[in-house]
Amino acid sequence: MKTNRTVKSFRYTDLFAYLFLIIIILIVFGQITGHEFINFDDDIYITSNIHVKAGLSSESVAWALTTMKAEFWHPLTWLSLMLDTQLYGVKAGGYLFTGLLLHIFSTLFLFGIFKNMTGSVWNSGLVAALFAIHPLHVEPVAWIAARKDVLSTFFMMLTVLCYLRYVKKPGMITYLSVCLCFAAGLMAKPMLVTLPFVLLLLDYWPLERAGANGGITFSRVKARVWEKIPLLFLSAAAGALAVLAQKAGGGIGTMQTYPFSLRIANALVSYVGYLSKTVWPRDLAFFYPYHFDFSAARTGVALTVVVLLTLLSLKLWKRCPYLIVGWLWYLGTLLPVIGLVKIGGAAMADRYTYIPLIGIFVMISWGVSDLLKHTRWKRGAFGVFSIVLIIQFMAIARVQTGYWSDSTRLFEHAIEVTEDNYMAHNNLGNIKFRQDKIHEAMAHYAEALRIRPDFPEALNGMGASLVRSGRIDAAIDCFQQALRLTPDNTIIRNNIDKLEALSKSRKQNRN
Repeated sequence: MKTNRTVKSFRYTDLFAYLFLIIIILIVFGQITGHEFINFDDDIYITSNIHVKAGLSSESVAWALTTMKAEFWHPLTWLSLMLDTQLYGVKAGGYLFTGLLLHIFSTLFLFGIFKNMTGSVWNSGLVAALFAIHPLHVEPVAWIAARKDVLSTFFMMLTVLCYLRYVKKPGMITYLSVCLCFAAGLMAKPMLVTLPFVLLLLDYWPLERAGANGGITFSRVKARVWEKIPLLFLSAAAGALAVLAQKAGGGIGTMQTYPFSLRIANALVSYVGYLSKTVWPRDLAFFYPYHFDFSAARTGVALTVVVLLTLLSLKLWKRCPYLIVGWLWYLGTLLPVIGLVKIGGAAMADRYTYIPLIGIFVMISWGVSDLLKHTRWKRGAFGVFSIVLIIQFMAIARVQTGYWSDSTRLFEHAIEVTEDNYMAHNNLGNIKFRQDKIHEAMAHYAEALRIRPDFPEALNGMGASLVRSGRIDAAIDCFQQALRLTPDNTIIRNNIDKLEALSKSRKQNRN
């Protein structure tokens, strides 16, 4: 009877944890179903995409499976958006609702995964709760264009769940389920290429498949690595496709523009920057401009922090294995987007932390639990710590989610909390242009060009604004500058041809 009561107690505790996680997510993110489309990549994914707006059809499915639009090959992301169109129509709230559901399921799966591996409800619950409501995780949930992040993470959680089944009952069928879920995740976003590495970390702790009692044996590690070979092949294939897609779209920066020394400096500063925003999530923005002037002192401090945390984790790897697992999880899963291969113009992005911060949350949860284990009121103290942390992050995350309600509010907030945010100024210029507020649009384009004179989008926007103002020759000059930066842009070339013909006609009429 005692055993039955214990089992029932654990079931009620688990149920309470699941309900608690759902409630805190809804408190923070329930507002997003009333949000609008964002004028930043939502046009590429939805509002200007005829294939997605057409819903599911043989033509749209074929397009999803073959296109590298948006500089990714992620057919499942496209198909999920098409399914939303089929269900809700082209309504922002529908797409956001699906993203919210994916986030909820990923959170519940994460709790189940660590509860299954460790048997600890409290520690696993804190990890899942921090994942659920951390302010850095607002972006992937509140931004439709980040569907690839929440969808790939959902499949990652399914992959790990299937892996745990395989560990308990090895066999061809259970291993095949791991491979299929992993392949699905890669087809949602290739950032998942590091998942085999994560599974190896879990083999060490808490699964202890690489050795017993914190130790490691070569034969067992070799077996665990060989076991991951099919998954590594999938990672290699997805990585190659990602590079091809980025090159085809012109998304990979050159070594001339982004020297390797600059990339290393940005990577180190970003690793520490994400940690800083994890502990103190302030000044969060949709876009963080890339800086080309990292000081030696700033880079040196960042390197020192990374090295010290690595050495501390290594020193305690036997006594506190969760530290090295969490730290390597963070470093490893961030590696594809840390900037060594330069993609896009941003230095960092909140959505990149969606998976990596799980490692940090593991370090926090089990680390605090260990620090409190000799206190008289261990569970009570841990509970108070958890609740205080969760409430604090919930409050910040709810406010941050509100900034994503519409484009104007999001871009104005970015200008307030970051310096020289040329992307935010350019995007605000686009909004003012569409509202026919030409002078305000030109002011934002001018500010974007002051910060980054070689920004073709701002040059194009300024050119269009000058046309509206009747300054044709000045508009032609702007378009020509933009064309020199993007010589394959046929739209800009056609604009120049039309304006030159108009200017020539006006001069002839005056003569």
